[in-house]
Amino acid sequence: MAFTADHSLLATASGDNTLVLWEMSSGNALSAPQGGHNGLITAVQFSPDGQMLATASTDRTLIFWDVPARQRLAVSLEEHLDEVSGLAFTADGYYLASAGADGQLLEWLASLEAWQDMACGIANRELTEAEWQTYIGEGEVTAVCESY
Repeated sequence: MAFTADHSLLATASGDNTLVLWEMSSGNALSAPQGGHNGLITAVQFSPDGQMLATASTDRTLIFWDVPARQRLAVSLEEHLDEVSGLAFTADGYYLASAGADGQLLEWLASLEAWQDMACGIANRELTEAEWQTYIGEGEVTAVCESY
């Protein structure tokens, strides 16, 4: 289980592979993200701003969840060779570290800013309007690659 930094939410995972978000002020269970891991959830961790939740599993994957939208953002590739047993965000939320039973400690880009930085580095330019609509979705195209 894990609390948000402001202690407003608690995320719990149980032996039946369910993830539950709890509103601490009321003690009520909130709708939780669905469609996650294929194995038991072994670790949960909120980002420092509480907007993202990372979960790890015996299926060797990590999932990043959008907390307010209760939606899956991304699923890691199966980099770990065995179950993932621990998670920790950096204080700025830019990276997430994962520890596995395989003895590996891996570092993941974990924030929207980090993903934008990576995309800008790969593209070496701003996204076109067509790319924005394909990869970002709705909304007005905005400049995210200022140094390009």
